[in-house]
Amino acid sequence: AKQLAVGEREPVCAMTQGTSGDLHLRDYEGDRTNSDISIYTDGLVEIAKGAVGKVRYDRSPLLGMDQKELTLSRRLPDAKRLAWADKMLSEMKGKRPKNRPEVYAEQARYIHKNPTENLVLQTLRIGSLGITTIPNEVYAITGLKLKAWSPFPSTFNIELANGAAGYIPPPEQHALGGYTTWPARTAGLEVEAEPKIVETLLSSFESLAGKPRRPSLRHQGDYVKWIMAQKPLAYFQCEDLGGGTLDDASGQGRSGHVEGMVAYHLPGPECQAISEQNPNNALQLAGGRISVMVPKARTLSFWFWNGMSNTVRDHTGDLVQHGVSRFLRIGGKADGESSGSLILQDGEKRFFGKTKLALKEWHHVVMSQEEEEVKIYLDGHIIPEVSAPLTPSESEQWHLGGELPVEGRLDEVAWSKG
Repeated sequence: AKQLAVGEREPVCAMTQGTSGDLHLRDYEGDRTNSDISIYTDGLVEIAKGAVGKVRYDRSPLLGMDQKELTLSRRLPDAKRLAWADKMLSEMKGKRPKNRPEVYAEQARYIHKNPTENLVLQTLRIGSLGITTIPNEVYAITGLKLKAWSPFPSTFNIELANGAAGYIPPPEQHALGGYTTWPARTAGLEVEAEPKIVETLLSSFESLAGKPRRPSLRHQGDYVKWIMAQKPLAYFQCEDLGGGTLDDASGQGRSGHVEGMVAYHLPGPECQAISEQNPNNALQLAGGRISVMVPKARTLSFWFWNGMSNTVRDHTGDLVQHGVSRFLRIGGKADGESSGSLILQDGEKRFFGKTKLALKEWHHVVMSQEEEEVKIYLDGHIIPEVSAPLTPSESEQWHLGGELPVEGRLDEVAWSKG
């Protein structure tokens, strides 16, 4: 507060736990040696100091508050798990748990006896600011959804308010796993809890604001305008925040359908031509893939980021599958000199690129059917990375990620006729 003082006037500071259910002060991909909490807090203070200087005061803001209650089911243990829990509890003889199995044995019996949870969800309005309160530990992507779709210009969340009903991982996180998905009173709500909570809060916001929620953001950079000028047959900007589908920005209504494990809204290629001044995001394949039907497509363009070393799998992973037998993949340890390079395969025929793809860096690919030849262009080069004498496939079925999906990210995926 002293650092934020204006003259002799010190502000009243309030700190809340916002959307930190899956966050930590450490960057696990960066330098792990320095995790001093004081560095983190000093950084927050500097941000606050910069904001205080820009504060504009409103002496008569519109005030509003709404409260809704939502009853959710818990994910209940089956008979086998209950039998395991009861055996362990009997061996504990009424003593408190001393290890993880004993904790989860106790929790299995608790959630069996308490199959539902009643949540108090509140929204507040202070002028143009919207505030949500949730009695759960909230993932970052949930906070981003509320901010993106809120009808108010500014929005923030307060978590663990009016209760402590555990983590609310979004549905896709349940497939990925982790202790925040293990059934217990700390993480035991139904798989669809998070979208139900988000929808309840957004509906409440609409009542407070007197206007509908904002639509999802679509980028309008020069690259996007160029793609749209080609009149794409389908176009995934990959800005989706969840829901099991990818929005088709082409207007053709060809949404992509998520199959298996993915993660939404992770950092995409940093390119102003795509997103101008806004952050650009991408879809992460984590064992899953995207299916879509696109008729008469002759060209596919996309960005990709590979997160797996080419020394791990025999074949590092499929980027694209067209029809049943045509794949564009990244070579692995069984592919000899083509390990880490692009490989186009059609049935038993294989065609090899020569460029070694940098790990965890973004690359741009154009896959084009040119008469009786398929050409693969990499990173804007006019000379094809791969040229293959292959006749056009008449299949309308495409998969981003194929039979063995690449462990990486995709962005700005567009199909066109030529």
